[in-house]
Amino acid sequence: MLDIHSHIIPRVDDGAKNLSESLKMIYMAIKGGTKTIIATPHYYRGFYEVPYSEQVKNLHDLKIEVVDKCLDIEIILGQEVFLDHSVVELLESGKIGPISNTNYMLVETDIREYDKSILDYIYELRVRDITPILAHPERYIYIQNNPTILNEFVKEGCLFQVNGGSIKGIFGEDVKRTSEILINNGFCNFLGSDAHSTNKRNTDLKEVIKELQDINKNGYEKVIENGDLLLSNLPIEAEFEKLEKRKSFFSFFKRK
Repeated sequence: MLDIHSHIIPRVDDGAKNLSESLKMIYMAIKGGTKTIIATPHYYRGFYEVPYSEQVKNLHDLKIEVVDKCLDIEIILGQEVFLDHSVVELLESGKIGPISNTNYMLVETDIREYDKSILDYIYELRVRDITPILAHPERYIYIQNNPTILNEFVKEGCLFQVNGGSIKGIFGEDVKRTSEILINNGFCNFLGSDAHSTNKRNTDLKEVIKELQDINKNGYEKVIENGDLLLSNLPIEAEFEKLEKRKSFFSFFKRK
């Protein structure tokens, strides 16, 4: 199993506070069946600005500890990049970068309001041969209120990652319902723990995997396939069901 989204590098963002916590998170990931975990520290101008080159060293230091303890897991580097007008400048300066040795990048937006400029930023990444993967769209209030907005992201060539905690309901019922809409309509291309600690938002995906299989077995199989394709830096041909405006929010639900 690939966990595409985690904050396991210590002391670089709001994730692991120290090496001990990082290692506990890694132990939990292994116990939960994760074989590969992508470390995705935040890059958010004005808040978290550790550049990609420094994160390479930070991850190297963590991997030394992992090897020393003979832990059976692969850890590779990515970032969770907050999309704003500076994304091209940051990419060209090397402050942000794609998931290691691939053309895929995990990105996020403001959780509250939808700004159509986001689509321009996605376009700028695409023309530079970067495929953005939108982190946890089910948590964005503007998507909970109007999931059809995601159709616009699809047109720009975006892929999507759903949080394990969203499926389990730790962020509330609105987020859980929205995650099921995404899963049942092809908008869950990847699964991520988005783990920040060993508490509720942790790296153990065992229960999440079972729930995902129950919601949509085919969707689960596509998540596994997409993870393999990403790690091999191969194209991902996602199939999305166009989200339509309905009279009732609950009419988005359907079983495959």
